[in-house]
Amino acid sequence: MNYWVLKANPGSYRYEDELHPLREENWGHVVAAQGPAPGDRIFLWASAPALHLAGLGIAISPNHREAGEYVLRVRYLTAQLAYRPTLRELKAYPRLAGAHFLQRARYGTAYPLTPEQGKELYRIVVGANPEAAVWEQDVAVEPMRDVDAEASEGRLTLVTHLIRERNPQQARRKKEAFVERHGALFCEACGETHLKYGNLAARIFEVHHLRPLSASKREVKTCLDDLAVLCPNCHRAIHRTDPFLTVAAFARRLRNAAATSAKSTRKSPVDSEARSPARRSSKP
Repeated sequence: MNYWVLKANPGSYRYEDELHPLREENWGHVVAAQGPAPGDRIFLWASAPALHLAGLGIAISPNHREAGEYVLRVRYLTAQLAYRPTLRELKAYPRLAGAHFLQRARYGTAYPLTPEQGKELYRIVVGANPEAAVWEQDVAVEPMRDVDAEASEGRLTLVTHLIRERNPQQARRKKEAFVERHGALFCEACGETHLKYGNLAARIFEVHHLRPLSASKREVKTCLDDLAVLCPNCHRAIHRTDPFLTVAAFARRLRNAAATSAKSTRKSPVDSEARSPARRSSKP
């Protein structure tokens, strides 16, 4: 896996209109001796006069020739960044010194980055745009600490389970398929929709294994149908159920709890006179 910067002229290509998460598009004139290759990380750059980073993507086909032209297919992973680091800002970072895409005299479409440059550039982007953390394994992620220590699987198995569940490639495939089928992300247990989180939804919603990995003592193959999309609250709650509930059973529990709560808070009819302030008797 490598890092690349793809440049486009904002005069002929409007990132604000074209960049949409999961959208795929062919890039022409991408001439590079080696790559980009499928899975490579892509930074999208707006050339002069803008001179700033615009978004993130991933290469999904090898650089190849079509009708005499080099073509690379890219899947966008973000909309246009809310904060777009400029050429002047990026030149101030020592780790980006020597990055070819920052040298204004150079011409071309695809510019390779070293692993150090790629991770530094990603850190800068995510620092200013937390919603753009689409390559989670490329930055330090705080491990989940609120795991039930009394789960029968034991600490070692649980940690392995959580790491697999947070695998960005596996989770991203499930989320992409979910959006393609349903049109948007939502929690399959409580029904919470993406509207609550806006452009953070892709990072907030989590992927849940319907059959805990800890239930198997050996490596298993997981299909997308073996996974569910849950909001963080439901994901943590379902891992605390004993015995371990299915998503459908947990959803029923939530509905029953909501119905019970509604009944308990429903006010009984009370005589209006009894609820009115006490009146002083006025005798002539």
